[in-house]
Amino acid sequence: MHPTYFRIELDNVCDIKTSFNYTGAQALAYNDIIDVKFVSNKGDKNVDRIKKSTNLSNQHEISERNNSNKEVVNEGTDNRENTFLLHLSNFELNKLQTQVKDFVYIIQTDQKYHNALADITNQSLIALIIEPVESCRNNKTSVIAIATATNVYIFDILYLDKVYPDFGRILEAKYPRKVVHNSHKIVDHLQHRQNVNLSGIFDTFVAYCLVSDDKTHRSLEETIQDTLNMPLTYFETEETRTNPFTPYKRPLMNAWLSLIAKKALLQLKLAEYILHKRMLKNFYHHCEQISNTYVDK
Repeated sequence: MHPTYFRIELDNVCDIKTSFNYTGAQALAYNDIIDVKFVSNKGDKNVDRIKKSTNLSNQHEISERNNSNKEVVNEGTDNRENTFLLHLSNFELNKLQTQVKDFVYIIQTDQKYHNALADITNQSLIALIIEPVESCRNNKTSVIAIATATNVYIFDILYLDKVYPDFGRILEAKYPRKVVHNSHKIVDHLQHRQNVNLSGIFDTFVAYCLVSDDKTHRSLEETIQDTLNMPLTYFETEETRTNPFTPYKRPLMNAWLSLIAKKALLQLKLAEYILHKRMLKNFYHHCEQISNTYVDK
């Protein structure tokens, strides 16, 4: 397995849908893999041996994953190659893929729009992505993506014309907390482009700097890679590689909308991981100790 780009090479591969057996080794990138299963024929001792070794490997990986939680976030490039483990479970990854596929694209103030605002209002923590935002106020707003625990909403501001007051009030409220990356760019953009004063900010870049003691600039994708060990190739597909993002051209490619949804969801995961696994780690440890005070006597 490649430590940075998360490519895996498999022998004796069979496509279950077509029943086609590949004769040579197959190298797959992470974003090409949906699922890998060991399928045995009755009496196939080789596969049984593979299963046993796989179970042992899985147990070893679980042990390594538990131990990896004791390590600091910023391990550095050299160490990262030796400790490459995803900090998201298979369940979380599958759920993320489903949410990406089912994102809600909003182009007018219809029932879908109002249902989205109702859902967002009831959250305690949401992720906020604006595209494009690199040039702050100098970029016209194209889309705003909001990720909740269960849904992703992509508001097409070019179609909607602007951020309307009901949406703006949510962004200006202290709650839900808004997870953003490089908040100074987001705040500047919203204030000058949409007359919205963003409040209730959780900046993942600031959080990363605090827990890693590394204040060098990192993009959202790089921070996710360093913290969750998600490969950078997870943020691109063949379509996005061959078709550059054109934020003001309509209709927007579905591949780019899916990528924006993916970034919003992982930004939310990033905040949860840093907050609960790093910032509050000692707090949870003390809670665990206190909770067992009577039990241990």
